[in-house]
Amino acid sequence: MSVRASRIGGVVLVRQASTPATRQACFGAQDALDARGREAAAALKGRLPEAREALASPCLSAFQTASLAGFAPVRTDPALADADYGAWSGRPLTAIERDDPDGLAAWLTDADAAPHGGEPLRALLARVATWLDDDARGNAPVVAVVPAVIVKAAVVHALEAPPVAVRRLKIDPASVTELHGGPGRWTVARLNQAMDPAVAARPAPRRTPS
Repeated sequence: MSVRASRIGGVVLVRQASTPATRQACFGAQDALDARGREAAAALKGRLPEAREALASPCLSAFQTASLAGFAPVRTDPALADADYGAWSGRPLTAIERDDPDGLAAWLTDADAAPHGGEPLRALLARVATWLDDDARGNAPVVAVVPAVIVKAAVVHALEAPPVAVRRLKIDPASVTELHGGPGRWTVARLNQAMDPAVAARPAPRRTPS
């Protein structure tokens, strides 16, 4: 029987490790881990709480991160998928700044805007909130390896912060964020924590599209 995180346990969210697209700040890229990402993911092994179920976003880099971190089996959960960035998917932030500055400005400030034709921020926040409140239950911590925006959405929901707060959070590759509590009383126990100081000391991309 699978057991998810409980009100006395926690939800441990791991941002998937880096890929070539991470360095370019691409929207919703689906590529594999790069060498640095594989090293960072392997460094997570033995440093994360034990979990009776390990979840991953349905993308290659998340599954690879969870596997290299020592979790098996790993179940992919569509509720933890990256945002649907529509026409922006796979494109770097710099290209969107150049080609669609008005659309980007709207996307950054309006939670209902979807200039890319994909998923608005408010819809993503609702999706993550539903997963966190309705599915993350049981008697042991759940570990979920997910894109940065999913971590940010979970933190915003836990803090009952406005949607735009998603843009104010920084979540590094292979970092750990942990939530305790339950629906209506989530608390952020740790945020964007690097588990391997040697890996964390190396320069990381300064900008992310999420």
